Amino acid sequence: MEIESLDMAMIERDYQYIRDCVNNKRYDDLHEKNAHYLSPCRKGNGRAYSLKLSYMNEIFSKYIDKGIPLYKPIIKNPEELRRASLEEIVIELFSRHKNKTIKEIRRSIMKPKEFKKWESKTKIDKAEFARTTMAMLGVDADQAEEFVKSNICVKTLRVEKNLKMNEDISFSAFEFSDLSRETWKKSFAYEEMVNRKFLWSVFVHDGDDYKFRGATFWSLPEEDEPVIKRGWEDIRNIVRKGVKFAIDVKTIKGKPRVLNSFPDSNNTNQNRKEYKLCKSTKPRNKIISIRPHAQHAYYDLKTIGYKDTEYSPSNGSILPNGDVMTKQCFWFNNEYILEQIKKQVEL
Repeated sequence: MEIESLDMAMIERDYQYIRDCVNNKRYDDLHEKNAHYLSPCRKGNGRAYSLKLSYMNEIFSKYIDKGIPLYKPIIKNPEELRRASLEEIVIELFSRHKNKTIKEIRRSIMKPKEFKKWESKTKIDKAEFARTTMAMLGVDADQAEEFVKSNICVKTLRVEKNLKMNEDISFSAFEFSDLSRETWKKSFAYEEMVNRKFLWSVFVHDGDDYKFRGATFWSLPEEDEPVIKRGWEDIRNIVRKGVKFAIDVKTIKGKPRVLNSFPDSNNTNQNRKEYKLCKSTKPRNKIISIRPHAQHAYYDLKTIGYKDTEYSPSNGSILPNGDVMTKQCFWFNNEYILEQIKKQVEL
């Protein structure tokens, strides 16, 4: 199977990045997340070239689908990658739309008839912000080929007038049995939150509308890795030693609210009811937390004699002591991400 010319141009850029790091003895700068398709992976005490897993997965998927691409590319001509990097090309495309509303962006990139149809049918909801992010890059889909192959996570964020962000950033649901056995560098949290690059597309509530303020590539600063690792270890240790539960009289959709001892802003605050009912033994981490990631709540808590098994068991995950609680996932806390964004995007 031949490597396509666009992919080869990206691989050549990765090779130049790896070579420059080695020639200039910048060994600490060699990270898989900074490469796109060709990775400087670790091998024993040294390094070796390898094609990234995200790239190979996409190639195999395309092969299985008989050569039909699953995603559309941003870059159409390999010569573009000889004059600029993927990041530079992407930021250049975004810069054309700075300080425009979604309607203004759509009007500028669509033909008049297409825009009229879009305007009459489209509800500007959270999903439309994400679609508009990709449309600014010339991609009429939820993802771009280069981002999938490079394992770049694209998130569209909305900042309110008070410069607060309501949305936190979630990742894949996990099984407690996996988390309890993981080591840090092999964990889902490390792979999804640390060992990859992110692209933030930022809209800010300005007047009666949201305006696009810009986009930036970001990866977790090295100095923050010990902080996120400590939060992950605290959560893993709570799972191993036993999660505590309590039932609150406050109801949600007619059902009691189930509290747990995973640290959050409520059960680590002495002034909150949740602290008194189900205090966490660990401090709240400034970067990560875990929260439910299932379509429906599911509990079978033998330790406190409580059940909510109305929906499919697939909504739950088994804890080491046999209790079952709603499936969870890791989240970036929104205050932390907003703090990071303010360093790179003028809000």
